[in-house]
Amino acid sequence: MSNYLRGIDVSHYQPHIDWAKVAGAGFSFAFCKATEGVASRDELFGSYWRQMRAAGIVRGAYHFFLPTDNAADEAAHFCDVLDRIGGGLRADDLPPVCDVERAGDMSIAELSASVHAWCDAVRTHFGRTPMLYLSKGFGGLDDSFGDFPLWVARYANVPDPGVPHGWSDWAFWQTADHGEVPGVSGTNVDINVFHRETLADLQAWVAEH
Repeated sequence: MSNYLRGIDVSHYQPHIDWAKVAGAGFSFAFCKATEGVASRDELFGSYWRQMRAAGIVRGAYHFFLPTDNAADEAAHFCDVLDRIGGGLRADDLPPVCDVERAGDMSIAELSASVHAWCDAVRTHFGRTPMLYLSKGFGGLDDSFGDFPLWVARYANVPDPGVPHGWSDWAFWQTADHGEVPGVSGTNVDINVFHRETLADLQAWVAEH
């Protein structure tokens, strides 16, 4: 794992970030929370989205999916915020991310259909296949998502996180939720790695996705 390219993911819970220092410490990519549900927008998304690019960090935006809300409306909200606040999704940005952590009262079939609806709408809008963020043990989805890029969360001290059922490999791995990173002051931050070793590898992967 020590050879994998490193990154972080952030939201308003990390209100003080010097992105130049983050980049200087060897972190090459970052995900920033954009939206949640049908109405919530992260207050720092716009500024962080611009600052990440200015610092030379490969940037990604994620949506926190709420199973209690309408998936099409959630997708429309995410796309609107990314376009209106973030200036859209560029070809060298990471794929849009759907963060799925809750199943609510939905069955596996119901949640899977809802997440597919979100992904289909976002893919139609941006022309990019979304990535899914899941914990290793999340069992709320069926096996129909294996063609979607995977960002998996698993904090165990293991050489490989493994993947949820339906996938054969992962693209990004959230390895820790209480990391300390130069440039992120006053709070901890999530640490991630990309399943390759160099920035050129990441840029090539983004071009394919």
